[in-house]
Amino acid sequence: MSKLTRRSWLAGLGALAALPVMRGFRPAYADPPPPVRRLVQFFTPHGTLRDRWLPTMGPDGLALAGILEPLAPLRKKIVVLDGLGFQGAEASVGAPHTKGPAHLWTNSPLADDGTFDRPDCSGGCSFGWNTGPSVDQVIIDKIKPQTDVESLQLGVYSYGGFPGSDLIYKGPAQPLDARSDPLEVYNQIFAPRQPTDEAKALRAERLDALEGVAAELASIKPRVSGADWKRLEAHLDGVNDLQKSLQEGAAKCELASPGKGPAKEDAEHIPWRLDRQIEMTAMALGCGITNFVSLQHRVGENDGGPDGTYRWLGQQEEHHLTTHSSDQASLDRLFAIYRWYAEKFAKLVQALDSIPDGTGTLLDSTLVVWGSEIGRGQDHDMDNIPFVVAGGGAGGVKGNRLLQFPDGTGHGRLLVSMQHFFGLTDVKTFGSLDQGAGPLVGLVG
Repeated sequence: MSKLTRRSWLAGLGALAALPVMRGFRPAYADPPPPVRRLVQFFTPHGTLRDRWLPTMGPDGLALAGILEPLAPLRKKIVVLDGLGFQGAEASVGAPHTKGPAHLWTNSPLADDGTFDRPDCSGGCSFGWNTGPSVDQVIIDKIKPQTDVESLQLGVYSYGGFPGSDLIYKGPAQPLDARSDPLEVYNQIFAPRQPTDEAKALRAERLDALEGVAAELASIKPRVSGADWKRLEAHLDGVNDLQKSLQEGAAKCELASPGKGPAKEDAEHIPWRLDRQIEMTAMALGCGITNFVSLQHRVGENDGGPDGTYRWLGQQEEHHLTTHSSDQASLDRLFAIYRWYAEKFAKLVQALDSIPDGTGTLLDSTLVVWGSEIGRGQDHDMDNIPFVVAGGGAGGVKGNRLLQFPDGTGHGRLLVSMQHFFGLTDVKTFGSLDQGAGPLVGLVG
């Protein structure tokens, strides 16, 4: 076979140069850019039942049973943290369910300034907003991500306007309320970014053009030498990568309106809301709208009333009140609630793991941290807060592990590790209540 002349070579690649979509094209043989790092903070209230939550390590790694069993299929990307507590929180002002949510991601106390009054004086008669920023906002200030939305706060009946319901703080006394209405979130964040019919037609046209270029390059193979084909093949791989990118981009970024969903009186109303917020979390990250999302189910402060009963689980008792009972029936109801939380966390993790990102998935480049405002509801214990970490493999997090620390180890170590995941390895402490130094040993490699 004769070799292609330089003129023939250029003619064979002419279609590639003519395509606008090819601008900035990196050949398949070039080193891929490093993945973007992302963070999801997931919150559920009232701690857990530790004896039915804590996994063991078996021959194949994490043996997830009981409450965390829904995470078993994902165990290779899961790390369970045991023994972490809120150092100094119990001595600060505010009732446990009031200060716990704000303390979770800030490691700072509520202000003792009388902004709020509590008639029963539980945990102090008066208190104020949190006195420090949350870890996500500090990371954002340091790395300055180039996204349309700096951070997105989502919730399910998370209310806001009170320390017991706000988790994310831009700074002292600067809470960022979670958005609880999926339709409102969609209309404000996603609807303006949905492709127009013209954009969809342009994408289809580009896909057709790329298909033609791929066919043209493949047809040249019988007429070129092995060395020339090797060079052409690299460009063919690039065309195929672009086709895949356009197709995956459409799948990641096109989202239909969730509508209003079931009526508030419907037992499935709350699960429907959480499912929609999970979908929008994955969409916001996958489309590059933001790299930071906080997703909270309900609030730490007494979540009573119709919204505090888990009717879809066949329960009529309020979650908060049930945590203060120790009879077997109450413990079984709590087990069902906490396991449902694990199912929803698994749904979130699976959604991220289903979206391609670079050479891995969105989950690999995202650190997902699940926590609560207390460790045990019955006595408001703050020495064993249940934490589960998912993903983060691109940042050195190895899954399929149980990391156990002495009871009461300051959770500030986790907040430092979260910053190390983003390359901020000079950080040693976080929050005004931090009594230790350095990251959690073994979490981020």
